[in-house]
Amino acid sequence: MKTSNLIFIVLVAVIAGFILRTIVIPCNPAIPGSDTTHIERTVYDTIFQDVPVPVKIVRIDTIIKPVTVYKLQKQAIDTAFIIAEWNKLRIYDDVLKDDSTGYIRLAEKVSYNKIHDRTLYFESRCRDRVITNTIHPTGFYMIGSVMTSKGMVGAGGGIMYLSHQSRLYSLNIGYLDKPYVGFSYGIKF
Repeated sequence: MKTSNLIFIVLVAVIAGFILRTIVIPCNPAIPGSDTTHIERTVYDTIFQDVPVPVKIVRIDTIIKPVTVYKLQKQAIDTAFIIAEWNKLRIYDDVLKDDSTGYIRLAEKVSYNKIHDRTLYFESRCRDRVITNTIHPTGFYMIGSVMTSKGMVGAGGGIMYLSHQSRLYSLNIGYLDKPYVGFSYGIKF
């Protein structure tokens, strides 16, 4: 115990010395060469003063709103009704779009919480233009012929050209009793 008392006494002496030095001993020692001693101390103090502060007053109105409160009550459950509703076939017919561009309708059949049939109906209201391009075959064709005249048999061949205006031009070479060269022209009716 003597050691703890000694530590306590030393601690009290250090604190007392610190307090005496800050309060009793002047902050600025005497200036050498002068007879007066100058002491400066700053004293901190709090002054309370009433200051007008603008306060905005908001008007508060009380509005009473009715609130629905639900209470749990015991209720009889009709199982037969629930099963009948579950088994019932329901038909939903929804129009998804109906304007100047088209008509779209979706028809569904639902029972047992499943979709059994779904049909989509669509009708286009856009005017369709039909563009008809007639393609005329053109180009050169090779032709061949077999001829009979007055008991004689002959053969021939030639080139035929079909134009864009459906006109035929042909040049034929053949032999029937004697060689011949022919030219023909045709028009489509």
